[in-house]
Amino acid sequence: MKRQNDLFDNVLWAKKILGISDLETKKDVQKKYRELSRKFHPDKCPEPKKEECAQKMTEINEAYKILKQYMEEYLFGFTEEELKKQDPNSDIKNRFLHDWNWGDGN
Repeated sequence: MKRQNDLFDNVLWAKKILGISDLETKKDVQKKYRELSRKFHPDKCPEPKKEECAQKMTEINEAYKILKQYMEEYLFGFTEEELKKQDPNSDIKNRFLHDWNWGDGN
């Protein structure tokens, strides 16, 4: 577990530990954390692997803490541009909105 003071490096490390992609919802991150917690919790590991599981669980908890803090402190943009970035259908709407076959005919 090697953490830097750099947010980007910390988030990259946390993503790697939790095995998540670049775009995830908060619920997806929580789900992955819970899944890994169940898998590596020392109380659920066989005796010869308890120490290994305890170390892995420490990393999982630290990674989740980093991502949770990042998500809580994230600044949400409410501009049109930012909202369009989050709308998965915005590109489709823009391409077809003014097509006379699909949109308003203008």
